[in-house]
Amino acid sequence: MFRAILEGIALHKRWMMEGFTNSHVPITEPVRFVGGGASSTLWCQIMADVLQKQIQPVKYAKDSGAIGAAIIAAVGLDVITFKDVKALIPVQDIVQPRKELAPVYDKLYAVFRKYYDKNKEFYKQLNG
Repeated sequence: MFRAILEGIALHKRWMMEGFTNSHVPITEPVRFVGGGASSTLWCQIMADVLQKQIQPVKYAKDSGAIGAAIIAAVGLDVITFKDVKALIPVQDIVQPRKELAPVYDKLYAVFRKYYDKNKEFYKQLNG
């Protein structure tokens, strides 16, 4: 059950990333992964497999909010620029997507999207 929840979240991330790609915003690899979930090798692997992209968790994933705030403050104070940021954030090893799972997740993604489309009206009713 827990894996299904993680896969559902990853499928939603794939949908969000598709929106960026469709708006001509390039998604470069590896994709940096932050937050508590980035501390889990299983979660990183699921993200890589569902997205079919290289995932690179940051080293201090649980502290990413505080680190981000510090970076924004440093940019605001003209101590650094946003171009400097990538080099300042330590990362862990890249997690490679397993290409053999692409057809499985492609099928699940298609169903995921259809499920949303079929239930859109119910979501409207539930959310008032």
